Amino acid sequence: MKVKHLLHRINSCLSLASLSSCVRRKFGCVIIDPKANIILSEGYNGALRGGAEICGGSKCEREGLEPGTTYEKGCVHAEQNAIYNAARIGSSLVGSWFIINGEPCLLCAKAIAQVGASKVICVAGVFGKPDGVNLLKDAGVNVVLVEPTMQNLKDALNE
Repeated sequence: MKVKHLLHRINSCLSLASLSSCVRRKFGCVIIDPKANIILSEGYNGALRGGAEICGGSKCEREGLEPGTTYEKGCVHAEQNAIYNAARIGSSLVGSWFIINGEPCLLCAKAIAQVGASKVICVAGVFGKPDGVNLLKDAGVNVVLVEPTMQNLKDALNE
């Protein structure tokens, strides 16, 4: 994959995040097949498909909760939505790359490892919450934390 293609996919991820109705943090996720250089699936965080605008209907369900806890409360995460969207159309994610504008939580990291992803690229997001990243690394998934510059992306492609 060329750097210009990876940069385009990263921009798609950031654009997806802007679609989120979440009042706390907007996340996007693009899943690609690195060999075919195609998007397999994508998602952003938000309420259930066909449901309310935000996870609590009119108020965020996570308001006042400790970050990184009580994962069953709140919206569907971007990574979850992307995985669910792939499942809806029967698309395998084995060997895929996930591009996310932040580090995955533990719940999403488990799902990413379980579907057989080979790499996760966390872009210009929330760095410093290593639980999900550590779980992915322990599961043999290559994790790269990058700011989207041309040199950083070249390095990310080679890791």
